[in-house]
Formats: sequence, structure tokens, C-alpha cells
Amino acid sequence: MNREQPKNESLVCFASIIVAMLALLIAYRVYTNDEKPAPNAQQQSDSSITIAIDSGDGQPLREVFIDIRDGMTVIDAMRRAKAAGSIEFAAQGRGEGSFVTQINGVANGGADGRNWLFDINGAEAQVGAGAIELKGGDRVLWRFGAYE
Repeated sequence: MNREQPKNESLVCFASIIVAMLALLIAYRVYTNDEKPAPNAQQQSDSSITIAIDSGDGQPLREVFIDIRDGMTVIDAMRRAKAAGSIEFAAQGRGEGSFVTQINGVANGGADGRNWLFDINGAEAQVGAGAIELKGGDRVLWRFGAYE
């Protein structure tokens, strides 16, 4: 019987060490995850632009981050976001005359309705989406609303 008791004490000691190590590992993972963004989280940087979409339905803004390219216009950024599967949209016109007619299934309502309008860094655009060249850090906000 003397031989069994030390064996049981060793087993309990070993199990206690394993439990303590698991607790430390879990605490470490929780602590490090709170301080770092998730690996797939996207963030604004000087080499990217943000496209935010406000469909006017009370839902939170949807934001998409696109790597900037030299000479990229708003319509070019929309095309890149579409190619990446981040948004759906339709446009009419070419070059500087391009304008968006639909985003994520919500279509323009015409002269008497609500339409897709956009701001660049908080300033309402005065020309079409094909005429404005973007630079790193820019934020494009598309909002579905009436012309004022």
C-alpha cells in the first residue's frame, strides 16, 4: 500500500501541473487577442482607401478597404471592390462621365427619387465618380438619398 500512495500523489501533482499550464495558456491567448486586431481585420492606411456605403435603411455602414493605385478614380475603386467580391454595383457612362446607378441591389430612383450620392473625405462630390482621382487615406462615402 505504501507504493500506491506515492504513485497517486504523483498522478495528482502531474494533473495539477497540466491544469495550471492550460489555464496560463488560455489567459495568454485572451490577453494577446484583446490587444491585437484579428488577422483578417482590415484597416485604413496611407496605401489604401475606404469605401463606405450607407443605403439609408438604418443599417450600419458597410466599409470596404481597397489598396490604392496611381491614377485610381472612385469608379476604378468601385470596380476593384466588385472584382474582390466586396460589393455589387452598376454604372453608366465612360471615363469622367461614369456614374453609379446601383449598389448592392439598391437602384437610383431618378430625378424625383433617391439616388446614390458620394462624398470624398466629408465633402460632397461635384463631378462624377469617373472624374475624381483618389489618394491614399481617402474615404469615399456612398449614401442613398435625395439631391438637395
